[in-house]
Amino acid sequence: MLADEVKARVDKQILLVEGKLKDIEGLIKDGKKDLAVYWLFSVYENIVEAIQDIKDNKKDFQQIKNHSLKINLLKIHTNDKYAECLEKLNKAKNIGAYGHYADERYSAPITDNDVQDCYANARNLLEDLKSMRKTADTKGLSHQGSK
Repeated sequence: MLADEVKARVDKQILLVEGKLKDIEGLIKDGKKDLAVYWLFSVYENIVEAIQDIKDNKKDFQQIKNHSLKINLLKIHTNDKYAECLEKLNKAKNIGAYGHYADERYSAPITDNDVQDCYANARNLLEDLKSMRKTADTKGLSHQGSK
């Protein structure tokens, strides 16, 4: 069973992500790709942290600050296409922050199709998160969060 604190944090993240996805849909329709990329990146970050929260199942939340670790967590717990989207969004976000002179290892343009795909994948990833939360709560985990 999930710790009560974990349930509350994950449920809050799910509601937050659902709201952000509605806003992002409007940004995409309005052609505001840069804003959509920024908020999609934020959505992926929120979901990764919620997934890790479920896997850790600890009373106190430990924020993941390393971006590479977040990508690896997505690869381990979900699907490579989600990790690829997070990486594309991060590189596109970096161009927005640093301009076209940013280091190519850390920045790259993103296409409109990529934004659409990452948005669709974010919706699917949210459903995966909901499923993980439900499964972890009903079947229990290998350890109980007590820290």
